[in-house]
Amino acid sequence: MEIISTKTIIAGVLKTYLAFVGVDYIDATELECLATNVYFEARDQDVLGQRAVAHVTLNRVKSPNFPNTICDVVKQGLTYKNRPDLPKKDRCQFSWYCDGKSDNIRLQRQNGQIVDIVYDAYWTATVEALEVIAARSKDPTNGATYYFAHNLVQPKWAKSFKVVATIEDHTFMRPE
Repeated sequence: MEIISTKTIIAGVLKTYLAFVGVDYIDATELECLATNVYFEARDQDVLGQRAVAHVTLNRVKSPNFPNTICDVVKQGLTYKNRPDLPKKDRCQFSWYCDGKSDNIRLQRQNGQIVDIVYDAYWTATVEALEVIAARSKDPTNGATYYFAHNLVQPKWAKSFKVVATIEDHTFMRPE
């Protein structure tokens, strides 16, 4: 069984959609960070839910309270003093990034055919990420910079923010 890298998907989406979205260039590394965040945070949601997660990530990039690149926003969190590249478990902005599980997305092919629905899910996450980076989708979160999965948790920190949208399994918020 052959493993297909996410970089292959990113290259395919860029080749297919870049001219379509009307931009000359999008940084492939930034797109991969955003697509991977969308994949892990909202792959089980429809397009609107995925776009909402992508918009929150970009809203953070635009905010002076967060790092100014997509990858830095996605990877933001506490790290070990002697290993600044290693996030502390459950101490980051996006739970998938520091949950202790592998962040590798294994896209598999057998006899020339893709056998895993992961491929379609990652492709969709990448297209939605591209649409948001290219400013081709309206922000359904009304400028939210935070969200949580209300079917899984009710975080204490959420009480200090204003709820601005509820989309599928996520509640979206921003500072008052």
